[in-house]
Amino acid sequence: MKLNDVRDSAIGIIKAAFPTHKVYDETVKAGFVQGSFVIRIFPVTNNQDMVHYRMKSYFVSISYKGTETFTSMNSVYDTLEIAFEKAFKVVSTDTIGTAQTRYLTPKSLRREDPEDDRFVFLFDLDINDVVQEVEDHAEAEEMDLIINKV
Repeated sequence: MKLNDVRDSAIGIIKAAFPTHKVYDETVKAGFVQGSFVIRIFPVTNNQDMVHYRMKSYFVSISYKGTETFTSMNSVYDTLEIAFEKAFKVVSTDTIGTAQTRYLTPKSLRREDPEDDRFVFLFDLDINDVVQEVEDHAEAEEMDLIINKV
C-alpha cells in the first residue's frame, strides 16, 4: 500500500465532510486560505515480521486554522472525529499492477491546540501488507531494477 494512496483517501474524507473548505497536502508559504486543512502522513514503521506479511504504521496529522470562535472550532473537530472514527477505504496498486482495496481503521484519535486559532487532529494507522512472491526469476530481477532505478 502506497503512502500517497492513504493520503488521497484521507483527503477525500475531509472534502466529503467539509465540501467548501480547501485541503492542502503541501506546505503553503503564501495564499493560505483561513478555514482550511493541511494534511500530513508520516511513515513510522515498516517491518516484515513474517515471510509474506509486512506491518506498516503511519502517523496522520490534520491541521485546521480557522477564524471561528473556539466553540465553532470544536464543531469542526467533532465533525472530523466522526468522519474518521470508522474505517475508510483505500485503493492502491502494488508493484506488479494489482489493485488492492483496504479498509483502514484510525486509532488513538486525539487533538492538540498549539495556537488559539488552530488545532491539530491526530491519529495512527496500522496496515498489514501481503508481500507477494515472484516465482519468475526474470520478473523478480525486473522488479528489483524498477525499485532500485538501476
